[in-house]
Amino acid sequence: LSSSSAASDVYKRQVYGGTDGIISIFGVVCGCYGANLGAAVILILGFSNLLSEAISMGVSDFLSQTSDSDMKESEYLEKMKGFEANPALYKNKLRDVFSKRGFSPKETDLLVNTISTNSQTMVEFLMFDEDNHEDTAHSPTKSALYTFLSFNFFGVVPLVADAFITLGLGIKVDGFFSACLLTGATLFILGALRGKYTRKNKLQTAIEMVAIGGFAAIVAYVIGYALSGLKDE
Repeated sequence: LSSSSAASDVYKRQVYGGTDGIISIFGVVCGCYGANLGAAVILILGFSNLLSEAISMGVSDFLSQTSDSDMKESEYLEKMKGFEANPALYKNKLRDVFSKRGFSPKETDLLVNTISTNSQTMVEFLMFDEDNHEDTAHSPTKSALYTFLSFNFFGVVPLVADAFITLGLGIKVDGFFSACLLTGATLFILGALRGKYTRKNKLQTAIEMVAIGGFAAIVAYVIGYALSGLKDE
């Protein structure tokens, strides 16, 4: 795993894990405000959802990575057996790879003859090409940990204002307005980082992220308001 690929994976986990965290918990906060619940209730629901969903996200990431790794290992062993049984077939596949990339027949033959002298290198090269040149050998544990931490780090942002209110630190804030402001600013930053990661217009991706978070918040608020009249029998 190259250092650039590892950094890219960490970057992706931070952005997407953080986005899931902040939008999910902001939805909880907005739903609570729609139902006119107190700051203490918001904190209880917010932090319980934050930790449970972060664990779920981390575990899901870990299982996804390990499953992918197991599939790659199975595919690798299968291709190794196939190469041993029919090396000419795999040489032709390798020849097609280089031909499609504009190498001359002479250059292609030289490359194929060189790479095919080592069956392991040849199979790994073909698998790498089939994966669109993406190095998928990431550590499942690290990926899960990055997702878990990012979810928690950004997910706590919508709860900051209610934490000040509940703890009675003498700071007067409007919980709902402050949550919207902090969340909107954080989503804007995450959206810009997403634009940098995907090489798209940063302002556009930032606005898209804020719009998505805003839409989710409106839906949650409306549902909370609509169900606010429910009472236990």
